[in-house]
Amino acid sequence: MYEFIKKYNLHFIPFIFLIMLFLLIRMRLSFSYSFDNDGLEYYFVHVMQRIMLHKPIYPNPESFPFENCLYTPIYPYLCSIIIGFFKLDAITNLYKTYVLIRLFSYVLVLAQLYYLIKLIKFFTASKFHQVLITALFLFLITGHIFCIRPDALKLLFFSVFLYHLINYFFFKQKTRDAFIAVCSAVLAVYTKQDITIHIFLCFGILLFLADKRKVLILAVSFGFICFICFILCFLIFGKYVFSNLVLFNLQSVTEILKSYNIYFIIFSIIRTFPLLILVILNLKTLKKETDLKSASGFIVLCSLVFYIYSHLSILRAAANLNYTYELLIFLVLNIALFLKLHTNKINQKLSLSVIILAGYIALLAVSNAIIQNYSMYEVKEQQFKKEYFASVKESKTIKELIGKEAVFLPNSKYMIFYADANMVTGHDMHIDRFIILYASIHIYIKSKLTVINTDGYDSNFTNGTIKYIVIPKDSKSRKHVADFYPKYKAYSNTDNFLVYQFDKNSQ
Repeated sequence: MYEFIKKYNLHFIPFIFLIMLFLLIRMRLSFSYSFDNDGLEYYFVHVMQRIMLHKPIYPNPESFPFENCLYTPIYPYLCSIIIGFFKLDAITNLYKTYVLIRLFSYVLVLAQLYYLIKLIKFFTASKFHQVLITALFLFLITGHIFCIRPDALKLLFFSVFLYHLINYFFFKQKTRDAFIAVCSAVLAVYTKQDITIHIFLCFGILLFLADKRKVLILAVSFGFICFICFILCFLIFGKYVFSNLVLFNLQSVTEILKSYNIYFIIFSIIRTFPLLILVILNLKTLKKETDLKSASGFIVLCSLVFYIYSHLSILRAAANLNYTYELLIFLVLNIALFLKLHTNKINQKLSLSVIILAGYIALLAVSNAIIQNYSMYEVKEQQFKKEYFASVKESKTIKELIGKEAVFLPNSKYMIFYADANMVTGHDMHIDRFIILYASIHIYIKSKLTVINTDGYDSNFTNGTIKYIVIPKDSKSRKHVADFYPKYKAYSNTDNFLVYQFDKNSQ
């Protein structure tokens, strides 16, 4: 039976099927009417709306209307260029904008898979191994990467960086690879700045494995170019770049052991712990049979360091599983390395190996079902469509009602319909409030900005500067207003929304 399966490559079929199924589902979800398939898509759409309205992308986030952009500029500006190329208006053509940019992320994921396969080829030439590992990688990544977020572009640049870095230090040693590695690393940072630490960790590990002089030249070049780009951002975007990109990203979580972040960490460890075992086995084999000063040693050591750092990163307020994406690249490359180092043992215990692999796939399938990673339900899609058109219609009514007065939407997923109004944002002032309101299930989190005082922001809700609050008609939103904005009273309503007005006589 085994020879028959191998002869006709039948073992490829289930994994090719999984790859095609995952990609098909995510393609279909690109056309969803949901405001947020994953990862707060509407936040990034709103940043693009501000660009299209010729508003500053990095305003003073501590002054009215408390707008901000917490991410480096490449992604929102690139998306705005794409939107402009297709002659769409991100305010009036919202649905088409969503579809277009989701499809852009989809293409970026395909490009990233191409580079992943190129990385896998450093360790195994087997086509089956490449298909298997690609399927497992798609199992492990979450919906953030397919959505309107910078994650897909950042991870693509990081993959390009990693490929050319390994090629330069352990294989071809061509200057061209060093140049591309540094350039793609800088592009990754200015797509999403959290990747900076990952890149410096890679250089730090290389110091122990490769020519220290060459490593330092690349690391210093990377740091210097990033610094120059940061200065250019100040010159182009203004003095509040630092506040937006750094200070408003410093969120501290209190009572961390009770926070939802702990459950994300546990969930991620359960999904990745079998791969961590492979990393440890690879490390033992390399130390015993060869040495760590190789591409294999680099991948193993990065896996161990990134495993710790990535999971600690999830402790940040509003963090999600996308903080493990860089780690996942190293973990799946360890699968390729394991298959290379332990081929004979795997063949000797083939039945057991197949059972273990099937068990791990079952674990990933269950975990994906829990987070609805590759799930699409027609009933939900119809609800999303109904909510979208209701929001479009009723936002027009509400904007006529409130005129030019300031309005705040506690659930910021609706702010994309009010980009042309006098809208106040500032959700990052109290990100824990928003997370609790936004979550579909009851969660616990308490957080605060580490270095920013929110008193000035909060005073706008006690002195009447912000006259209106708009919420959907649900009990959680009503309770939210009662708890945090007690000076506001119900004023008007539409079929699906409530409008609250500041009451100066309220005690």
